[in-house]
Amino acid sequence: MKVALGVGAVVVVILIIAVVVYYNKPATDAPQTASETETQQPASDPAEAGPPPRIVWRAAQDAFLNENANRDGWTQSPEGLQYYVEKEAAGDAPKPAPGSRVTVHYEGQLINGNVFDSSYARGEPATFPLSGVIQGWQIGVPLMRLGEIWQFAIPAELGYGERDSGPIPGGSTLLFKVELLDVETPAD
Repeated sequence: MKVALGVGAVVVVILIIAVVVYYNKPATDAPQTASETETQQPASDPAEAGPPPRIVWRAAQDAFLNENANRDGWTQSPEGLQYYVEKEAAGDAPKPAPGSRVTVHYEGQLINGNVFDSSYARGEPATFPLSGVIQGWQIGVPLMRLGEIWQFAIPAELGYGERDSGPIPGGSTLLFKVELLDVETPAD
């Protein structure tokens, strides 16, 4: 049986193997003297070891974005935002300008499928100025036309960066479904 894996999947598999090896290092079989035993520090808990899980998380984000960039229908902006037009509007439908307030329905999730926020679940769309949202939205929403539904894959650099933000771990790629319901553009 022949199995084809993408580059991103291979990277994730290699990183998982590296973490397993890191956490399962065999103890040395060399005999210890009494003085060595007395001065040894207690073994640290692997869960407190730190870097490998964060490295694996970040590598999985990068692998996802690399794979997603090659999916049919997806486009990547020069800044790195990836987007897919799920529902297109008429060509003359208005677009938000940089100073606009927009009303949207949206759902945000991580690449593992965990939903971290959803106006759909609350049953009420959200209204906010574009200047008050993450950079990925500031880039993507002005590309949309009123009535369109888009999907965004936002790299961490255009989202919350390396810092944790509530249920969103640092370094996370953010996946959004965004439905543009209204645009209030300020007068020039």
